[in-house]
Amino acid sequence: MALTRIRFQVALLLVVLALGGTGCGSKGGGSADEPAQSRGVFRLNLSAQVSSLDPAFADNQANTWAAVQLFNGLLRYGADGTLQGDLARSWTSSPDNLTHTFYLRNDAWFHPDPAFLPDHPDSSRVARADDVVFSFQRLLDPSLGADGFWVFNGVFRPEDVVAVNDSTVQIMLLEPFQPFLSRLTMPYCSVLPREVVQHYGPEFRNHPVGTGPFRLAEWREGEKLRLSRHPRYFGRDESGAALPYLDAVEFSFLSAKGTEFLKFRNGELDFVSDLDAEFLDQVLADNGQLNPDYAGQMQLQRGPYFNTEYLGINLEAAAGSPLADRRVRQALCWGIDRARMIDFQRNGKGIPATAGMVPPLLLGGEETGRKRGYGYRFDPDRASALLREAGFPGGRGMPEILLRTNDQYMDICLFLQAQWKELGIPVRVENMDGKILRESMVTGQSSFFRASWIADYPDAESYLALFLGEYGAPPNYTRTKLPAFDAFYRQAAREGDVALRTALYRQMDSLVSLEAAAIPLYYDEVILLTRPGVRGVELNALNLLRLEKVRKD
Repeated sequence: MALTRIRFQVALLLVVLALGGTGCGSKGGGSADEPAQSRGVFRLNLSAQVSSLDPAFADNQANTWAAVQLFNGLLRYGADGTLQGDLARSWTSSPDNLTHTFYLRNDAWFHPDPAFLPDHPDSSRVARADDVVFSFQRLLDPSLGADGFWVFNGVFRPEDVVAVNDSTVQIMLLEPFQPFLSRLTMPYCSVLPREVVQHYGPEFRNHPVGTGPFRLAEWREGEKLRLSRHPRYFGRDESGAALPYLDAVEFSFLSAKGTEFLKFRNGELDFVSDLDAEFLDQVLADNGQLNPDYAGQMQLQRGPYFNTEYLGINLEAAAGSPLADRRVRQALCWGIDRARMIDFQRNGKGIPATAGMVPPLLLGGEETGRKRGYGYRFDPDRASALLREAGFPGGRGMPEILLRTNDQYMDICLFLQAQWKELGIPVRVENMDGKILRESMVTGQSSFFRASWIADYPDAESYLALFLGEYGAPPNYTRTKLPAFDAFYRQAAREGDVALRTALYRQMDSLVSLEAAAIPLYYDEVILLTRPGVRGVELNALNLLRLEKVRKD
């Protein structure tokens, strides 16, 4: 009966779209053969691979940048940092902050796919409340093994998300949790069509169907990802014109940042970000703005980025090694000249991370550990004293420590290796494929590794969740377990007063700093370069690339 009812509802909403092809699956789509130089195609490169198009596994920038073009959640953050409705046109919260009710828009059409109605390859329907229920319960299902499992785990139970009717969803939390609405903006929380996900099963990663501004046209893993315009996307611009403006988005996957920049200069790409230091030196003038030599050839946007680059120490895997001693970990922290590292390895891009894991803008704007009362500056004398206390005077008798990184950050890690060598700390740097390195962080096979954390939403809690004892990896790659930290975390989650919650965040950040299982290196900056004639690429501190309002003149 349930299947019959679903098919009947789908049939009522059936729409056959004349798109010149199904656009579903790993290959296909009527625009796949459109010339790459078309003015309606936005071309960019990702140096890391997209490993899945299932938003439940959007655990890195590459997967996230693809997911936000394909899917929508209930809420989103605007470019100005304000919380906005996405699939939810409005929402309310009970006075005790336990019950949250979302009222859905009725014009969010899923991308067409034959899984809706097998006899109609271009069938589709609008998103409903039971899709939200299904998507959230799926994310909480341990059998899926989703990277985003932790987002809702312990916040509410699967049975606590209820479809009141087709356009109303109610979620009852186990206890007040202030970051809840912010977490709903994460790609993990995208709304998916139940019958399509169930039809494809694990292969949904290759057959993504969402309500986003673009739909899958073609995906050749490691080579090319092409998304075409979703003609029934609900988004409108300020004048009421339909979004997106672009006909298609095309991702390439070149790991060499030098090659990427050359293709950008030659007009083969419309956009680049995260330039290597050697190209930053060319592009930026001494004042940090665009070098006049490039005026008219490219456009520059630069601003703060909620991204902390750090070294992580897995406290469980480090048992029996020098890294198990907190004094050794702190010596590593004091032994880094971060300002010199930024100047020589980053060409001035970024802020030395002397104030803990949380970037300055999220804790009141303090830029130094001196102002916060904790953190690590460059103090080799203090580092040497800690080594003596740990039984390794001048590093004598210390076994070699293995630091794992990927090719992109090899130069920085070699710089750190040289700095620690001056203290007598023997560190060997091993270069690993990025995907393999990340897997080793999840499985616990790497005890010392380079990592980064990009905030999922503009709240310090997005960083501090990395160290919550009840979490596994992700996000707690360091396997930190601090009862006092966990108590402050629970208190902050219930605290409605922003000033009091921020004070608790500072206390938590100081505990993480003292434990030194994470060694912050720098707070990054966003640098975006676009070709002349490209408009609408929005700079934001989350570096979340939304392309629905991008134009090419």
